[in-house]
Amino acid sequence: MTSPDAAARLTSGGRPVLPSLTSWRAVAAFAVFLFHLDLFGLLTVPGASVGYLGVTFFFVLSGFVLTWGSRPGATPADFFVHRVARVYPAHLAALLLVLGGKLAQGSVALGPDVVLPNLLLVQAWWPQDLVAYGLNGVSWSLSCEMFFYAAFPFLVPVLARWRPAVAVAVSAALVVVPVVIAAVAPDTEGYLYHLPAARLGEFLLGVSAALALGRIGSSRLLSRTWSTVAVVVAALVVALADATAVPAAALVCLPCAYLVTSFAHADAAGRSGFLGHGLLLRAGEVSFAFYLVHQTAILVVARLPVAPLLAAAGALVLSTALALALHHGVEVPARRAVLATWRRRYARG
Repeated sequence: MTSPDAAARLTSGGRPVLPSLTSWRAVAAFAVFLFHLDLFGLLTVPGASVGYLGVTFFFVLSGFVLTWGSRPGATPADFFVHRVARVYPAHLAALLLVLGGKLAQGSVALGPDVVLPNLLLVQAWWPQDLVAYGLNGVSWSLSCEMFFYAAFPFLVPVLARWRPAVAVAVSAALVVVPVVIAAVAPDTEGYLYHLPAARLGEFLLGVSAALALGRIGSSRLLSRTWSTVAVVVAALVVALADATAVPAAALVCLPCAYLVTSFAHADAAGRSGFLGHGLLLRAGEVSFAFYLVHQTAILVVARLPVAPLLAAAGALVLSTALALALHHGVEVPARRAVLATWRRRYARG
């Protein structure tokens, strides 16, 4: 049973909002930020080498949240417009920022074979790294999300007809498939890492977890403490084993699903705790914009002749400033404008 405060805040589908999961977005985005600080040589922080696993968390979380907040009676077109309104304006602004920088540098990697897939958010569907990562590199994950969004209205009804254990098992099996392919054909791992179909299992695991929580309602097995420990242990195993990206993602996705479900369960019961308010929640609300601009900020700061710690601090400040501008100046108002236009058109039939 939810508290009055929690019950007053509902999704459009009539379920309690999940503020803790918004806060966890900030944690995952910061993990990816630390990974890129390490990758681009600004600063090495213990554990940063596995920060890319924050993307796996995002994929699982996306499937969970979309299922939890789905609106009864929404058409596939309505669903897709809402998702595009959520991600595309900010993506476009971040991409234009990168393109401006590339043009100023006289980059030769700006042919239509690179620009158009990135513009349309289908760049991760290409096997070439230059296409997938050649502009705003982090947006490859949004390209995967677009694939997930297209599949969501058609796959969720199928999973919803199955028992929760079966849906989770099938989703987990899909996560293992790219691991097997990469083991048999190691040369495919780089492509498999960003191929949307290869990451679909992570998204569907989140979908299945949300469907399961909606059915069982409550369980003593759902522990915020133990689920957090499970994610940390899985990340440590990846780091100590020096696992490559595809099996690493497979290893952590089940603990991520456990964590998301456990914190969602607590939120639904009105027990969000410190994750349900305050600075971390605000950071989570801006985390999408932060994710989109942080690599650009890091690459700008990396060109400056400053000490590593100062460079890392500068990258964080610049990322935050750009994220706030993108969130408040583009992401939120553009989403409202797109949805208002769609509702007027939808109302006219």
